[in-house]
Amino acid sequence: MSPEDTNAEAKLELLRIKQKIIKKIPERLAIIFTLAKRLEDMSGEEYSEDYEDKLSQAIEELELAVHSMIGSLGSLDLEWEMEQTRLLNEQINKFKGSGKPPSKYEWERFYMTLTSLKLSVHRISLGSFTINSARKELRPGKGVWVVDDDPDQSEVLCNWFQHEGYQTRSFLSLDDFIDNFDIESKPDIIFMDMRFREGEFAGAEKISSLQVKHGSLPPLIFMSVQNSLEARLMAFRAGATRYLMKPLEREYLISLVDELSSEVPPSPYKVHLVDDDEAQLKLNQFYLELAGFHVSTSYKPLRLIDDLKRFQPDVVVLDVYMPEASGPELAAVLKEMPEYRHLPVLFLSSAPDPSTQLLALGMGGDEYLIKPVQPNRLVACLRKHARKRRLREINGQEKNNNR
Repeated sequence: MSPEDTNAEAKLELLRIKQKIIKKIPERLAIIFTLAKRLEDMSGEEYSEDYEDKLSQAIEELELAVHSMIGSLGSLDLEWEMEQTRLLNEQINKFKGSGKPPSKYEWERFYMTLTSLKLSVHRISLGSFTINSARKELRPGKGVWVVDDDPDQSEVLCNWFQHEGYQTRSFLSLDDFIDNFDIESKPDIIFMDMRFREGEFAGAEKISSLQVKHGSLPPLIFMSVQNSLEARLMAFRAGATRYLMKPLEREYLISLVDELSSEVPPSPYKVHLVDDDEAQLKLNQFYLELAGFHVSTSYKPLRLIDDLKRFQPDVVVLDVYMPEASGPELAAVLKEMPEYRHLPVLFLSSAPDPSTQLLALGMGGDEYLIKPVQPNRLVACLRKHARKRRLREINGQEKNNNR
């Protein structure tokens, strides 16, 4: 099969997956309406001993349905619709915090947001999407762009990368970078300074505007002399893969670029995905397999141990909210088992609140990614953790051999 045929096949497969997700959106929306109506009807019920439990369960079911919708819309890069769904999620969090049924005013706000989402969702069609080559998106070459208004710094970085065989381009202004950026011929990695003459966070602000315009960008490495929490938050909100403090170390940079631009290790990294949303599973599996991973999937959380014994992955990725068992619960179980104590566990969730993230990481997670996660970032995170896992195994074998 020629590269052109392979590329066309990849586009077609991605189109099929997104078509399945689109078809399920009205059904998911109908479920949200049904669960919301059931919760609203509870306002007129008389108080009983089990009333608080029933109320809590009804809110949790509504929250889970909204989380699933966020994941679906994010997979389709529908930013406005996803923000509306996030707003619904924020309103549900307020319901949870009050300990009583929502007021008439709260319901009016909730249904106003939900109706606005419904009108927009009904306009969604496959014609709304331009399906680019996922293989081109996820199979990096050798291009590294450096955006820094310090010509000496740019020259040093480009020389380091060129010496290792990477093609480079240097931009001394944000305007020059924007004028030359084209989604079809974009680089594989961008090194971006934070401070420019436009402002102390201008680099992150400009990247954010590109993210809104193009959706998926290459791995972003921000460079800065600023060590403040505000600067770091700005960078990661703009989609940063890493945030590095100047002065930069050559060896670390080279290893980082190797990590982010490597296609396939000698033996493909193995990833096991667990998510009760089958369409989301297929989409993530599609992207990861194009990036060279060997992928196993399951939509049944309680089968996790059997799946791990069968597949023996380098990394496991768990959805946070699932029926039968949540991602954090499964991670806690794994960390208590000697054979899986060092298995990297990543969480995928549409819940952005810090308390949920801290709880999940505290129960055994190694990283927490918020849906929708850009394919390149997911690939970079999985490569990082899989590589660490394999290095740990190699080091352990060497220690045993030296005894």
